[in-house]
Amino acid sequence: MIETIFRVLIIGVIVTVVLAFIGSISVAFDLSLGGYIDFIFQYINLACYILPIGKLMPILLIIISINVFKIAVSIIKTIWDILPLKG
Repeated sequence: MIETIFRVLIIGVIVTVVLAFIGSISVAFDLSLGGYIDFIFQYINLACYILPIGKLMPILLIIISINVFKIAVSIIKTIWDILPLKG
């Protein structure tokens, strides 16, 4: 029980340090994609006009949620495998 709590604390500290490091990095660049974004939005608006988005939204949200969950589990498993802990 103590080992599990210790592992969770170590993972919490590592995640906190990584998020603090990522938050401290500032990147500034300009791609000037204004013309392309308008072109893409026109096609998105056309797709939203043709497709019944209200009925497809729950399906899309479920697909996106499952993929985000799988990515999060993969990241956690990878970090757990990298940690030099005996268990």
